[in-house]
Amino acid sequence: PGVVLDQLGLAGAKARHQLLWDEEVWAALLAARHPDLLVISYGNNETDDHHLADAEHVAHFEQMLARLRTHFPEASCLVVGPADRLLPDASGALVTPHLLEVLRDAQREISAREGCAFFDVMGWQGGAGSMRRLRATDPPLAREDAIHFTELGYRRLGVALGDALLGAVAPPPPRPTP
Repeated sequence: PGVVLDQLGLAGAKARHQLLWDEEVWAALLAARHPDLLVISYGNNETDDHHLADAEHVAHFEQMLARLRTHFPEASCLVVGPADRLLPDASGALVTPHLLEVLRDAQREISAREGCAFFDVMGWQGGAGSMRRLRATDPPLAREDAIHFTELGYRRLGVALGDALLGAVAPPPPRPTP
């Protein structure tokens, strides 16, 4: 009884990277853990891959999630959408990359199709451009890099995710009185 949390994540990873892993090996290793819940979070690092079209990023995510669902159809599934991030545009102004909104919307749709819940981090933050506001709070909730949260920001996100997960669990029906 209890909760066992395993992280199968790599810093800087992208959905397309998971497609390069030996499917037989990772599926066997993950199956040995008997996962009840798969939590998937990709999107922010994809904005660094300028050589790929938006549709290619979406296809990579779709293929990656379909593989997981094929191997673990009974596991519950939560997709955590990308957070806002600010990158310089052609003029040097910090803006939310268009790809983030494309990926968030696609992930929401793909998640529903694959039977997964979806948590919209960018929506929780306040939408595109919200990293600017989160950097300006006192204390700051986002780091100066306009990509990562501060420790406090990550804690608040963790609480929001926990609340969303626990809120999705329906309370047991009342016991009939004799």
